[in-house]
Amino acid sequence: MNMQKVQEKSDFNWANEVIDNNMNSPEPSLHSQGTSSRGSKRKVSMMEKLEKQYERLNSGIERVSEVLERGNAIAKKSSNS
Repeated sequence: MNMQKVQEKSDFNWANEVIDNNMNSPEPSLHSQGTSSRGSKRKVSMMEKLEKQYERLNSGIERVSEVLERGNAIAKKSSNS
């Protein structure tokens, strides 16, 4: 089976997997998030900043892993045909 047939049968699209509008969207400043009961902004602790960065990193790694798994499945299908 040639690559054109594999691409036609698959709904997988690398462009859809690589592009994520949320990754490029601006985030609110980490320096002053949240509002206290008095209505004033509170400072975000270093631990909160690190947790947020860890969550984003972990999410990105999970997405890359999913893309690689899909790519491997497509490659396996094309090599078996």
